Amino acid sequence: MTTPSAAIYVKLARVSRTRLALVSGVALAQLWSPPSAAIEPRSLTEPDVLREPAAVTHVVDAFDGPGGVDLHFTLEYRHSWKRATILREVPAATSADGKSPLADYSESTSRLDLRAELGLFHDLALIVQLPIILSSRRDLSGRTGAEALLDGAPGEPLFSLPSSSPNRSGVEYLGVGVDWGILNQWRDAAQPTLLVGAEARFAVSEPMHACGPAPGTEAGGSAMRCAQPADIDRNGVGGEYVTLVQPGRSISLEGDFPAGGRRAGVSRGTTALSLRALVSRRFQYLEPYLGFAALFEVANQNSDFRTDGPGSANPPTRGSFSLGSELMPWEVVEQFQRLSFDGRLTATYHSEGQDYSELFDALGSSGAPSFRRPNFASYVANTDPATQAAFPSVVDPDSERVFPTGLTRVQAHGSYAARLRARWQAGRYVHFDLGGALTLTQAHSLTLGEACAPGGPSELARAGPCLVGVAGAQRVLGAPDPAFRPQISQPGRRFSVGTATTLDAWVGATVMF
Repeated sequence: MTTPSAAIYVKLARVSRTRLALVSGVALAQLWSPPSAAIEPRSLTEPDVLREPAAVTHVVDAFDGPGGVDLHFTLEYRHSWKRATILREVPAATSADGKSPLADYSESTSRLDLRAELGLFHDLALIVQLPIILSSRRDLSGRTGAEALLDGAPGEPLFSLPSSSPNRSGVEYLGVGVDWGILNQWRDAAQPTLLVGAEARFAVSEPMHACGPAPGTEAGGSAMRCAQPADIDRNGVGGEYVTLVQPGRSISLEGDFPAGGRRAGVSRGTTALSLRALVSRRFQYLEPYLGFAALFEVANQNSDFRTDGPGSANPPTRGSFSLGSELMPWEVVEQFQRLSFDGRLTATYHSEGQDYSELFDALGSSGAPSFRRPNFASYVANTDPATQAAFPSVVDPDSERVFPTGLTRVQAHGSYAARLRARWQAGRYVHFDLGGALTLTQAHSLTLGEACAPGGPSELARAGPCLVGVAGAQRVLGAPDPAFRPQISQPGRRFSVGTATTLDAWVGATVMF
């Protein structure tokens, strides 16, 4: 007979043996089973793709985790082809707008863009870029009957056709700026990605100067001369064209200028500020974005821009709006590989201002004496009693003499571009780009101008030719514009450009450290 104490002991022993068998079975199963990867915790909002924004809103940063400071170097080759038709206003034109085709314009430019991006802090980068123009050439080929449309004064053509510019090359500008990612979707999934950037652009090479065939060169010849604006006959010799300006006083209209010609130059001769802002939002494999940009330019003193006095005008200001999206159809996160496509539409407004137009070289190197003669910048009271009543204002021979330089006042217009880029990120440290763009630029006038600018002086003595009325009862119309050339800016004689087409293609590579 078993006692109660002995029965309890037997039951406990059985339970212990059963538990020991279970623990041993689990241990053996773990030893013989293949190893499995640990499952790391994952945010519900974290996408299963590369953790960085689209290329257009991506900012190189620093001190973000164990990576230290990021540094990217980009090398990109780009080629542009531009085509347009040059027209001129003529009273006998058969078209509805009073313009007749004059010439076909073509421009071909190849450039090498160098760019470095250095991370400064979280989503903050320093950007330095240096566009180098390898080759840039402009050509004008005449249309049938173009000879009758070239005159400035009767029988005095402004330029000849065909006409070509020199082949320009050199550093276009030095750009230094910053990009700041104010918001980053990958830091806060509830927010979009917002980038703002600013860049200062400095002209570090020779500003562009108008060049054309040397005097005596046959049409289409290759001999070029970049004459001084004051060299009326473009022979490289100053002190000519002596003219009587006051009783008993004669001066040379050309004055003194450095001997010889000038270099063609390649930069715009301006200091510029570029501003931009872009916002994007990632939806799995698609990241749409929109952006705004503006470019402001101020002319440098060593350029041919006229920035002081009546008729002065700054270079045009540009403002643009972009809408696009980046598609990332394939990614391998573990190997940092990605294939993406970026499509973008951009509309840009170009304000009115002095600019290097399609006729810059042709007009700036004109050999027409009536066009190249200077206008005096200011006027003084007429002290001759015999003519004072009819002409109360005469030129001041001691004032600045304003010569044509090829820069003209260009009408405000718009341009519209469609752009497509493919990017292959081959690994963690390199990616390659291939892209193209098509741009349409609205037709616009190239040689705007007013003989009498609004808001001129009230004194008759300073009004020059900007007077109306009979002797003794004259009133001022405005301030005389010494840059006004009736040969090209008077209504009925202006030049314009039709809708222009520009095709861009580029290929580039970026190394990322």
